[in-house]
Amino acid sequence: MKEDVFKIIFPLSRKQPWLADKAIELQNLLYKDCTSEEHRLLVIELLDRFVHISSENFSSLINELAESIVSDPSLSDGTTQILSMTADYNADSGQYILYALKAPFERYGWRSHLLITNYGRSLKEYNRKKGIHKNIVLVDEFVGSGATVIGRVNSIKQQYLQAGIEDISIKVKVLVCSSVGFEKIKKENIDIESLVTLKRGISDCYDTEDAQEKLKLMDELELKLSPKYKDRDLPKHGYGGTESLYTRDDGNTPNSVFPFFWWPILSDNSDRKTLLIRAMEDA
Repeated sequence: MKEDVFKIIFPLSRKQPWLADKAIELQNLLYKDCTSEEHRLLVIELLDRFVHISSENFSSLINELAESIVSDPSLSDGTTQILSMTADYNADSGQYILYALKAPFERYGWRSHLLITNYGRSLKEYNRKKGIHKNIVLVDEFVGSGATVIGRVNSIKQQYLQAGIEDISIKVKVLVCSSVGFEKIKKENIDIESLVTLKRGISDCYDTEDAQEKLKLMDELELKLSPKYKDRDLPKHGYGGTESLYTRDDGNTPNSVFPFFWWPILSDNSDRKTLLIRAMEDA
């Protein structure tokens, strides 16, 4: 590694230890994908602000999430159903969080609640258990634009109302949420708690004029990427314009993260080695 490259990558890796094992990917990002010093400096600033959840941090957050649920005075073991945000039977982060909560709930002596892997089965399980689980908690790892949460909550409310049931409560508790999504959800009068809330990586970190200049630089970087994958558009500045800077050990990068860090196809349709990984069938 050249000395000038090392002088940039080494201190960045000390600030963000998760980058230590990604020296080659980081070098490509900074000196292949970035073709100007302005682009490079922007990417370094963004990397410096990334929120990284290590495996150890993830375990702590799961325990914190479980504690938030069991200590909530409006919730009790025998009247609560915990729902994954998942809409179908494909593997996703909501089901992962649901499974991870099983052991912490046992430690707290919670054994009569319902764990439901598909939010659409809430009413069916409610009826199957004789209508006693009236408190609903939707869980997930990450919330980006907030659109999914709003849609899930509205869908659940509609299902119960159509069945003539009005006395249910719905809460949302997640590990991480973008500030964009959090505000949208709160405006819908949805009860949401996020253990970590992410600012927009550019718009919330500079004054207005500087932010506009930085966003233009990001536009230039994103133009290097393919605008589509199959029928999915490149999520400009992160899906919903959330500008997220987030990664988790062994995690599937949310599409709310700036695609420059994970979109693996260049504008000429050639493959690109990326710093972060997202399963493109979820793109």
